Amino acid sequence: MLVLIVSSYLVNQGYRFSEINHVSLIERHQIPCVSSAVKIIECSTGKQRKQWADVVSRGFELEDYKDCFLRYANTKGVSTFAAVEDQHFLGGGAVAVFDDMADIGMASTLPEHRGKGVQKSLLTERLQFALRAGAEFAAVITEPGSVSDRNIHKIGFKTAYSRFKLEKYL
Repeated sequence: MLVLIVSSYLVNQGYRFSEINHVSLIERHQIPCVSSAVKIIECSTGKQRKQWADVVSRGFELEDYKDCFLRYANTKGVSTFAAVEDQHFLGGGAVAVFDDMADIGMASTLPEHRGKGVQKSLLTERLQFALRAGAEFAAVITEPGSVSDRNIHKIGFKTAYSRFKLEKYL
């Protein structure tokens, strides 16, 4: 009830919800050891990272942000992975491991390759990478009810909390 009162008050003050996300976690001992249905490679060269940024930006339909994705891929502590078939990238994702926490994200699949297990394979490979890097927990942010949200929960992630972003409109 309090949430409804606060939401109503904020809307009356000119705010609108601009984003709603689930922040979900999985503990090390809950991470399943599942083999990938799709071939996954770590993008360790500059050329591979450029291909990764290209495919991820196209998968998100944000081609104008390809340089931002490439900058993220080249950030210290970030590792990028691509799903490949016949040397073509089908999709990609990233993981950043800091101390005992892994941040799993930046994952997209090209539209023509969706529904083939690309994201599940990328997710399981990045989780295994996080385990090898010493992570005790992994976190991922998804849109509630999205395909990504359903996929991570199938693997064992649990929603820790929901995050609401508001913007003021004049």
